[in-house]
Amino acid sequence: YHMVGNVQEWVQDGWEDSYINAPSDSGAQRGNSHERVVRGGSYLDGPDKVRSAYRTFLAADASNASTGFRIVREVE
Repeated sequence: YHMVGNVQEWVQDGWEDSYINAPSDSGAQRGNSHERVVRGGSYLDGPDKVRSAYRTFLAADASNASTGFRIVREVE
């Protein structure tokens, strides 16, 4: 189950200000190697940030109590 508002989630994309040079196959955007995209909001954020379309960035080596990740397994 998706738990919007629990923690913001790390995604594979490197940070870019826009989607102008994003891959057309929906693959990860390589972008800046020092900043990574996080999506959604956490229990600490207001309603404007607690949605899957919200994105911001953190330093690639950052850690805090309001950021996590989701493990995905492809099923054939």
